[in-house]
Amino acid sequence: MRRLHSLSPIVFHLAFSFLNCSKDCTPQLPKANFTYKVTSPGQIPAHVNFISSSSNAYVYSWMFGDGSVEIETTKTQISHIFGSEGTYKVMFVAMGEVAEILYTKMFQLQKIRVA
Repeated sequence: MRRLHSLSPIVFHLAFSFLNCSKDCTPQLPKANFTYKVTSPGQIPAHVNFISSSSNAYVYSWMFGDGSVEIETTKTQISHIFGSEGTYKVMFVAMGEVAEILYTKMFQLQKIRVA
């Protein structure tokens, strides 16, 4: 049997939430959303900051659509560097107590060329 202190903070939080829940307590579904800002507009590689504006979520999973590895984190902000121009479909999963919600957003990166 695992000792309680060896569980991750997320598992502990979820277990604690359910134990403290009264008879009429209903866990809330997460709502997934994020915004992004290109910090180096017109440049490639492009540095992009992503900020989750989700609610009722504790873990976030990011897939950037550029072949990079999926990132799972408890942080609400994350940065990513895109190495080439193109249209990217960013897939974001907000994980809460009772569900995982997928949210996607498309955006395009183009290098500004000087003639």
